[in-house]
Amino acid sequence: MRALVFQHNADAGLGYFGEPLAQLGVQTDVRQLQAGDAVAAPADYDMLIVLGGDMNVYMEQAHPWLRAVDAALRNAVAADVPVLGVCLGGQLLAKAAGAPVHLNTASEIGLHTVHLTAAGRADPLFAGLPEISAAQWHYDSFALPAGAIHLASSGACANQAFRIGARAYALQFHPEVMPEMWERWLMDLSAPDAARREALQLVVAAAAPQLQQQAAQLLRNFVQLAGAARSRA
Repeated sequence: MRALVFQHNADAGLGYFGEPLAQLGVQTDVRQLQAGDAVAAPADYDMLIVLGGDMNVYMEQAHPWLRAVDAALRNAVAADVPVLGVCLGGQLLAKAAGAPVHLNTASEIGLHTVHLTAAGRADPLFAGLPEISAAQWHYDSFALPAGAIHLASSGACANQAFRIGARAYALQFHPEVMPEMWERWLMDLSAPDAARREALQLVVAAAAPQLQQQAAQLLRNFVQLAGAARSRA
């Protein structure tokens, strides 16, 4: 199988997703959009993964590839290509599906518990993941598109995950984050308190085994969904 990956920042890559994709024999075509790579057509692949980034979904003038990603997501959903959107990627999926993305009531930076709804607990993407302790780094959040299935929430963010159609998923949290990625992000945190930066780094580093296990389980579930879609094509 082949996965198309849209990456928006050099320091926001596949992270913990990379190893399980390789172990499952999934070939990845990573498009470094910030470096000028073209936005490929999702219909030519078995799945689409849209990663996070430090811009917001409406900054299309500064980051013109966002318009092409919007069109690609619309086409992917229409063609029933399995989609996994992470943080910015999830917000872009929401926007492509007609829902607004807005400033959240509170930012989430750190490790937070994600609570699955009843629909989330029954959804195959979250099989084997009854509760998720996830890295979070966002100021914005998405509303639910019309017809979307609400899958998860957290204490500070009502919409942590949704599904539209059979296989298009948006996540607000970052299951892919590795401690070394997180450390680079912390270096860019505006006017950080040194003690706060160290505390944020330590909590993610301590949780690394759990985060890696969760990411691998979620990716296996997603690839299984993509495989099922492929077998019916």
